[in-house]
Amino acid sequence: MPAPAALHQLTPSGVWRLRLWMVAFTLLVLFYTTWATLQIERRTQAEVNGQLQANALLLAELMKKDFSRAQQYGELLAKGLGGQPELLQHSPSALDLWLDAYDDLSPPRVLFTRILDAQGQLLASDEPGLARHREPGVARAMAALQNGSMEVGAMHHPEGSTLWHVPLRLPVRNAQGKLIGAVELIMDFSLQASTVEKLSQEQDRQWPGFAAGWIRDDGVMLLRWPLVPEARQPDYYSAPRQGVLARTLRQAPAAQQGFVRGFVSADTMLRNLAWHRVGAFGITAFITIPQRDLWIALWRNTRLQWFAALVMLVFAWGAYFQAASMMRALRVRSAWDRTYSGVVRSGFKSESLQELPRLLCASLLEHGLCSSAWLLRLDEVGNMAVLAHAGPPRLAALPMPCFPLALQSWQQEVLALGATPEEGLALPLCIQQEPWAVLVLQGVPRLGRSSDRQRATQRGAWRLRQQIELVIDNLRLRETLKNERDSQRHRALHDVLTGLPNRAALAEFLSTWALPGTSGRYALALVDLDDFKQINDRFGHKAGDVFLREVALRMRHALRPEDYLVRLGGDEFVIVFAPVRESADIDPVLRRLIEQVQHPLQLAESDAATPGLSLGVVWLGATPQSMEALLMLADQALYRSKRNKATRKFAWTTFEADILSQVRDDPLDLPLTLQTTEAPASVDDDAVPTRPMDQV
Repeated sequence: MPAPAALHQLTPSGVWRLRLWMVAFTLLVLFYTTWATLQIERRTQAEVNGQLQANALLLAELMKKDFSRAQQYGELLAKGLGGQPELLQHSPSALDLWLDAYDDLSPPRVLFTRILDAQGQLLASDEPGLARHREPGVARAMAALQNGSMEVGAMHHPEGSTLWHVPLRLPVRNAQGKLIGAVELIMDFSLQASTVEKLSQEQDRQWPGFAAGWIRDDGVMLLRWPLVPEARQPDYYSAPRQGVLARTLRQAPAAQQGFVRGFVSADTMLRNLAWHRVGAFGITAFITIPQRDLWIALWRNTRLQWFAALVMLVFAWGAYFQAASMMRALRVRSAWDRTYSGVVRSGFKSESLQELPRLLCASLLEHGLCSSAWLLRLDEVGNMAVLAHAGPPRLAALPMPCFPLALQSWQQEVLALGATPEEGLALPLCIQQEPWAVLVLQGVPRLGRSSDRQRATQRGAWRLRQQIELVIDNLRLRETLKNERDSQRHRALHDVLTGLPNRAALAEFLSTWALPGTSGRYALALVDLDDFKQINDRFGHKAGDVFLREVALRMRHALRPEDYLVRLGGDEFVIVFAPVRESADIDPVLRRLIEQVQHPLQLAESDAATPGLSLGVVWLGATPQSMEALLMLADQALYRSKRNKATRKFAWTTFEADILSQVRDDPLDLPLTLQTTEAPASVDDDAVPTRPMDQV
């Protein structure tokens, strides 16, 4: 099973790095756009504040000019009445005459002039047909004049008229400074109201919520345009306000101008207000616009920047998603390609078809293509047998959602895809058009839209199947070639008749007999069957083959497992005995060999033959020697054994030095370690003829 880290080879590190860069880029764009917006907002706010302050100053100067003239006229009347206090002693006719004398000095904006006593009772007036009555609020105004020099009354708008009236009251004091009356000037405020109305209409195009007017320092509204519904109420121009502007004026009595932002209850909205005091009259001119208008203006000034930022981000994120999709697709394709290569490598690593499932599942998981892999086969009773599995131990058993896919793929030989990567896919595998197994993969990534994703997964899965089946075919071909090579090698190194190693196998065996660390001595025996030609002549060659196979079998059973038996050809065999400590240790093996071989062998219905053996033994030296040299020496010993067959005590003869002296023109000069075993005393070695070298 691969290392757990291999499961995370598809971790989208590149995509995450790109995403972090995109987030950083987005934050940078938003930060810059916000910073630019704040800068524009400051400039816009400063410009708006300047415009509002300029308009407020205009309104303040407009009222200040008329009120200053009225104030001078009123102070003139108050001074004259203060010097003649007897005129206020309930002599209306005299007071009217006195007032008429000043009529030519009246300013243009003063409509009427009234003379009031200390209690606010109307004593005289140049207003025609005016009833001498006490107006509401006059008592309060007289109380305000006790310590003051001037007082502006409440705005009055006669019903059905276009005129706006504002009373301006000045105190009348005697020589002792006591308040003995008041001069009330009824001023025409229509010009100011018209100016505010025009200004409001002009500014309404730029600032839909524009409003302007005047307010007294005590919070009583003189005029606000455009009119609000509450302006129709009788007490609207007499009740003090408690709004943000009124509070600001009370809190800063020494300030001449200012700017304030706050909630205005008259129209229930957040507003920006610029105000400017009208001299010492206790009146303040104000200009106001809603905060929403400022935001709208700010949006108009910054919308191109935000639009450009939005377009930039849309294109950037679009490019990111395209790049991320391409990176994911390349990563998935790379996983598929690595998996194809891994499948081929697992095929080369496999020594057999039985080892392939384990290496195949491990290779699929190693290259990050899936989270779990199973190789299954359906048995005869319909159960899914797991050939191999790779994945987390908790998923060692096939999940239930994957079982229908595996069964469908096995029965119909089709690619079965689950709805999600967790449900997996099942891929049939075949060997020579026959179902071999079902490959079930979980967690295979799928990219693109549903149809494209399915087609891409199908293409990758079918290519994977082709690779696996090619690996299986290659592995089967390798096994076939290996078996063929083994078979050919076996046929080349073994005798066809008896199945024993042949002459070539003997040469290969003798080339490695002197292994390092081997203790003891080797012996080689050349074996020849006695009178085998008579068996062929009497029973036939077919019976002779049976005879040879049986003798070879008896010899193999008689020898030790570590001894090496070879058939040279015909009736000749070679035995290479395993190392022994002493030369005599081989004698029991030779006796057992003779005893087990020399038993009658039934070759026909009534005839039997008893095999006989003759052996020539030679001891191998301490250094490797050629096979031909050893066989030549063993053949000399065998020849001597067969010559003495009638008189010999043992069926074997060990090569000795006297035998070597009888060999004429011996071409061998190899060093030999010669050993002799017990030889019959009656044998005359000198009388033994020597077989010519050309017959060996």
